Amino acid sequence: MIIPSQAQLPPPICRKALRDSNLELLRIVSMLLVLLIHYVPSRLTPTPETIRTDFWSVCLNLELRSIAFVCVNCFILISGYFGIKWKFRSISGLLFQILFYGGIAWLIGYFAQYHGLGDHVNLEANPIHATFTERWFISAYLVLYLFAPILNKFIDDCDKQRLGRFIIVFYVVSTLYGYLLLDEEFNEGMSMVSLAGLYLIGAYIRRYKIPVFSLPASYDLLIYLGIGVFLVLTSIVTLYLGIRKSVYGYLDPFIIIQAIYLFLFFSKIKVKASKPINLVAASAFSIYCLHHHSYVYGLYVYGCEIINQHPSVSLLLALIYFAAIYMLCVCLDPLRKLLFKWLCQSLAFMLHMFSSIRSKRFKTPFA
Repeated sequence: MIIPSQAQLPPPICRKALRDSNLELLRIVSMLLVLLIHYVPSRLTPTPETIRTDFWSVCLNLELRSIAFVCVNCFILISGYFGIKWKFRSISGLLFQILFYGGIAWLIGYFAQYHGLGDHVNLEANPIHATFTERWFISAYLVLYLFAPILNKFIDDCDKQRLGRFIIVFYVVSTLYGYLLLDEEFNEGMSMVSLAGLYLIGAYIRRYKIPVFSLPASYDLLIYLGIGVFLVLTSIVTLYLGIRKSVYGYLDPFIIIQAIYLFLFFSKIKVKASKPINLVAASAFSIYCLHHHSYVYGLYVYGCEIINQHPSVSLLLALIYFAAIYMLCVCLDPLRKLLFKWLCQSLAFMLHMFSSIRSKRFKTPFA
């Protein structure tokens, strides 16, 4: 019986500890694209009417969508590539991060209301609903996080062919029932089920090399951009035909392929390990937690509307706006980490004291 060497075995999920700066850079780009995709609706809406009255503005809107719609998919591909390491401290830290930025959102909303911007905040929203369940990505990602150990075990138990076949079947079903028939279980890609499929793809890319994933990085970028142009052209045709339904969606197979090739591009480029990049990337999830909270999302949209009042420099102003929001969270994150560390130490101290008191209370003369 021949026992394969360690080098011949596929690497088990969740055992890679290195943080590659190229993929951390993609994490930053993905969250900037989230800000972009939430900015796009404030611009001219593509409709069969606007495509005829303002063709180039609609084309720009469509191109921005084509660039940005891969944002969530890329974020989850990164999670699948590295593997979610399930630890109680990790899930506690994630929950604390969501709560912390919920509190920051309330403070910003209260400050804005005090200064006459009350029409753009929603401080009356239920805090638990607004912080956890109102935003689909928060609830879906938390469920994915909880089920990650099961997914990781499945990935480790599969060989290349079995995992590949499962992913193909999954996306046949996803495209048919989720994208075309709008099945509620898939919720147009805004569900844990859809995120799980992307997680499996990320893990597959890390473990196995196949020809379509082994192209030069420049080809990967060209495929990403080419699919974007294809989506723009398809949208223009459908709008001229009077079809109002957008071709863009998280379950669109073209957008999933587009996200894969953008991910592959970043995975192949050479970026030396960089502490600044990794530090900024660590705040990526905080951006979503803050700007998309219902307490302050109206303020974000209001800022986008102000930017669009200067059409000649709107994209430049939007980039500055996104960078400012990102840097705000980067500056707030050390406080979040410090508070979480203090909370963990306080709880550990209390448990230690409780344990000491309990042991003394039940101590017998024969101990």
